[in-house]
Amino acid sequence: MMQRVQCNSLAELIERFNNDKLLTASSNPMTLSTNEEVFWCNDAFVDLVKYSKDEVLKRNFKDITFEKDYSKQEPFNLVNGKPVGNIDGLIIEKEILTSEGDTIYVSLLPTPLYDQNNNIVAYWVVFRDITENKKIQEDLFLFRQQYTKLLESLNMVALRLDPEGTIIDINSSGAKLFGWSKDQLIGKNWFDTCIPLELRANLKENYLLVSDNIERPHEDYLGQVLCSNGKVMSVLWKGIILRDESGKATGSISVGEDYTEKAKIDSEKEKLVQNIVNISRFESVAQLVGGVAHEFNNVLSIILGFNKLALKSVNSEDEMKTTSYLIEVDKAGKRAAKLIEQLQAYSKKNNSTLNSTNLEKEVQELASLAKSILPTTINLQVNISTKLQNILTDATLLHQSLMNLLLNAQEAMKSNGKIEVNVSTLKNCHEVCTSCHHNFEGDFSVISIRNTGQPIPEGVIPKIFDPFFSTKGVGQGTGMGLSVVHGFIHGSKGHVTVTNTDEGVEFNLYFPTQSKIITEDQSSPLLKTDHGKILVVDDEESLLFLYKRILKNIGFEADCFADPLKALEQYKNKSEDYSLIITDQTMPGMLGLDLIETIKGINPNIHSMLISGYTDVVDQTNQENVDDYFIKPVDVSVLTGRIKEIFSK
Repeated sequence: MMQRVQCNSLAELIERFNNDKLLTASSNPMTLSTNEEVFWCNDAFVDLVKYSKDEVLKRNFKDITFEKDYSKQEPFNLVNGKPVGNIDGLIIEKEILTSEGDTIYVSLLPTPLYDQNNNIVAYWVVFRDITENKKIQEDLFLFRQQYTKLLESLNMVALRLDPEGTIIDINSSGAKLFGWSKDQLIGKNWFDTCIPLELRANLKENYLLVSDNIERPHEDYLGQVLCSNGKVMSVLWKGIILRDESGKATGSISVGEDYTEKAKIDSEKEKLVQNIVNISRFESVAQLVGGVAHEFNNVLSIILGFNKLALKSVNSEDEMKTTSYLIEVDKAGKRAAKLIEQLQAYSKKNNSTLNSTNLEKEVQELASLAKSILPTTINLQVNISTKLQNILTDATLLHQSLMNLLLNAQEAMKSNGKIEVNVSTLKNCHEVCTSCHHNFEGDFSVISIRNTGQPIPEGVIPKIFDPFFSTKGVGQGTGMGLSVVHGFIHGSKGHVTVTNTDEGVEFNLYFPTQSKIITEDQSSPLLKTDHGKILVVDDEESLLFLYKRILKNIGFEADCFADPLKALEQYKNKSEDYSLIITDQTMPGMLGLDLIETIKGINPNIHSMLISGYTDVVDQTNQENVDDYFIKPVDVSVLTGRIKEIFSK
């Protein structure tokens, strides 16, 4: 505030201002005036209002400075609405109408000038052009209005926090989404009010690091919000950290959308992708196991086959000791073959011994065993229908799988309740397999195991056949029990369903009718014959030598080929010489099934035998071309018996 200026008269003041070169040349616009008249102005003021100095001095002050409706206002009205009166050092904002018709905004500082009697003679007014600032303020005000309208119209959450996490602002729709009103949330701490207790401390600490000016990315993230009703909502946030010119955090602005349902979908997608990965992984393992087993079975076929020939060639008593050695070799080879069966138990390429199995007999035997194992507090009931068809399966694995299901039922019932086993035949069945998730239909023999007790959660049922999945505690189970059931039932060309009932849980095992797989139990007795010519194809030279020796010993002539293409060429040239073709399935250049199909195209009457390490090579699409199907390692007596049976006819 400048020192009080006194003068004898207004004329003296005007003369003093006219003679003051600093005031006249100042870049700050200035006037000497009262409420009504302008007595003096400098050149800067003339440039501001675009009037000449004479025009300014002839005008009333209120004609130059005005409100939007200045006719209703007193000159020099203050912002607070009081008349100017005796003001000293107060800054007032006014509008000025220039000679060109433009309106500019100014701030003016009026300083009263006094005579010797302390009466105000005039005002020395200093002006500052604030048009640009005013425009920025108006634009900012307009932006804020539009911004507020936009946020309120969004069906999303718009949230602003200070550095401590206090809610500075939140739009109405966002507050409503969480079950609050806007007024209820503003001023409260976001983390203490809207974050679940178990997440609160960690999230609050991470946010406060921002206010400590620690550089951390404020990336989009999926968060949990505690609603007023106690429910937790998933919200996908996008946010930025606000900083001042020094880089210090001043708060944050975030926009979020309700992601609760989408989060569930994403979770299901993630599980689906993981299931696909697991399926792919286990398919790879199954392929590896199948390939290794195939090669190993080739070796076993050679060992067991030549061992059988060696046993038959022993005649003298001196060689009986050798015979005992060979018998041990035969036992070891068969144990190795059984090991391969167990190795493939989970794989679809399971080559376990599939025999025609009497369900009634096997289930009755299992029931007798189970009653001696299960506690007396469990009531085991077995119901078996009459006129059951045999199924083609591995009886050992059938017992193992059913016992797994019974023991699982016992544990689910806490060793107290009822287990019901029903065996029946279902016609025209249409179901979806719980294990492989494929549709299946047809006629099936069905073993149903139903137990009382707690149901399995619906979200868990699709996982129970996954290897290593278990609902038991750590160290209380391997998670392999039901995966063995999966491998067994699909190895038997069957399926399994799992459903919750009113009383508990029901497992249903579906077995189809028998396939044409030849096993030792199905072989015919050896018949003597001394004629015929056989075409033998296998890429394993040792097996070819073995087959040739076996066939020669029973009186058959064989042409053996390691290359299926050369074998086909031989047959095309001399098809009338051959009555039987024996071929391996997996060979370079041509598969055994393709070779049989091509040869049958030349002579539909030729008998065909396919040998493979896989049980699922022959299906409904190609079984019409395969007359006999053997699983490696082939029992020599079964093979020779079948050959003699064919030629005897």
